Amino acid sequence: MIEGMASSPSSDESRTRSEAGDAEGLDRAAALANVEGDAELLAEMARLFLEDCPKQLEGIRHALARGDARGVAEHAHAIKGSVCNFAAPQALDRARQLELWGREGDLARAAEALAELERALKQIEPALSRLARGGP
Repeated sequence: MIEGMASSPSSDESRTRSEAGDAEGLDRAAALANVEGDAELLAEMARLFLEDCPKQLEGIRHALARGDARGVAEHAHAIKGSVCNFAAPQALDRARQLELWGREGDLARAAEALAELERALKQIEPALSRLARGGP
């Protein structure tokens, strides 16, 4: 499963892979590097993330409904920590922003940031599902 061990790809191949990663919202090669090439570990992390993330998002929605800025920040922090593993910069940035608005107590901006985070997570979901199944 580890690509490029025997030979390095041409710059055109690298660019194509990078553009595909951008379209998916994550960089599989970088995510694999984050776990030192352990594809099984990456698959397990993706499975756990796909299972846990909806719970964290629901926690954010409930915290927003209760006016609980600290709860928003805590759930966003959990998502941020997990999504960081997958080299998904847009989702990471959105989770980071949501956490910040929660810490600052700005629930109106936090609600907007939640919508942006959900869009970013929806973008990476197909790639995470493939990773969870052990695919490329």
